[in-house]
Amino acid sequence: MSRSDVWKFFDKKDNKSAVCNIRNVCKKTLKTSGNTSNLNGHLKNVHGNIFSGKVKQNNAKANTKVCSVERTESEEQHETNPDDPGVPGPSTTNTNIDESTENSDKEIMKNTTQITFMSSFKRQKTINESFAFLSSFKEGGQKSEKITNAIMYMVCKDNQPLSIVEDKGFVHLMNVVSPNFKIPSRREISRRIFLLYDSMKNMFIDKLKNSQHFALTTDIWTDIQTRSHIGITIHFVENYTINSGLLGVFELNERHTSEYIDYKLLEVCDQWNISTNSIVAVTTDGAANMIKGIELAFDKKRHIVCFAHTLNLVAQHAIHIKCS
Repeated sequence: MSRSDVWKFFDKKDNKSAVCNIRNVCKKTLKTSGNTSNLNGHLKNVHGNIFSGKVKQNNAKANTKVCSVERTESEEQHETNPDDPGVPGPSTTNTNIDESTENSDKEIMKNTTQITFMSSFKRQKTINESFAFLSSFKEGGQKSEKITNAIMYMVCKDNQPLSIVEDKGFVHLMNVVSPNFKIPSRREISRRIFLLYDSMKNMFIDKLKNSQHFALTTDIWTDIQTRSHIGITIHFVENYTINSGLLGVFELNERHTSEYIDYKLLEVCDQWNISTNSIVAVTTDGAANMIKGIELAFDKKRHIVCFAHTLNLVAQHAIHIKCS
C-alpha cells in the first residue's frame, strides 16, 4: 500500500515521530503514533496554503479515479448477452480492474476523507470565550437582551398576558431552548413595555400624518371588579390598505354622562395630535349617552350605530318576547 501524501512534507525520525521538512525552516517534531492526524493538523494550522493545495490535489485525483470506475461500470452495463451469436461477448480487459489501481483508489479516498475531516474541524473555545458566552445570558447581556425583547414582541404582537412568562409550559420551553437564560418576571416585562410605549407612540403619530381622514370606534364596558373602561380605536387608509390601531383603554372615574364621554374623546384626540375635523365617522352602540357624547365632541351626522350591536339587541328582544 502506498504512503500518504502527507509524508512529502515530513521526514520520519523514528517509529513514533516525524520532522517537518517544509523549506528546511520549520523543523517541527511531531508525534505520529501510527497515524498522520498530527501531521495533517500541523499542515492545516501552520502551513495553511500548502494544506489547501494538498486538499485540492487529492480531491482532483479522487474525482478522476471515481469517473474512471464509473465509465468501466457503464461499459459493462451496455455489453450484450454472450450467448447471442451475432454480437461479440464482453471484453476481459473492461471487466477486470487491475489490483494496483484498486489499491490506489482506496488510498486516495482514505487520504481525502482524512483531510476533509481535518479541514472541517472547529477550534475549541478558549476559557475566556466560554465565560463571555455564559455572561451574555446574564441580565444586561447581549443574548439576554435579545431574548427578552423577543418575549416583549410576542406579548404585544399576539396579545398575550404578561403572566405568560410564569406559565409552566413557557418556562419549560425556555429551559429547553436556552437553559442559561434567566426568564424575567411579569413586573420586569411590564416595566420594559412602558418604557417602549413613548417611542412606539411617536412612531404611530408619524404614521397618522400620512392620512387626512379617520374613523373611530368606541365602547364602554365594566370588568369583573365593577370598574368601568372606555376603549377607543382608530381606522384609516394608507397606500390603499386599511390600518387600525388602539388609541387606548382608559378607566372611567365618573358617571357615564355625555359630557364626560365628550371630554374623554377629545382628550384622546389631543394626545395623538388628531384634529376633530379629520374624524369622518364614529361608530358606537345605540346608548343615549353615547349618541349625545359623539354629537358634543364631533357632530351628530358623523355618528354611526354599530350594526352588529343593533342586530344583537333585535335577537335578544325576539327571545324575550317568545319567552314571555
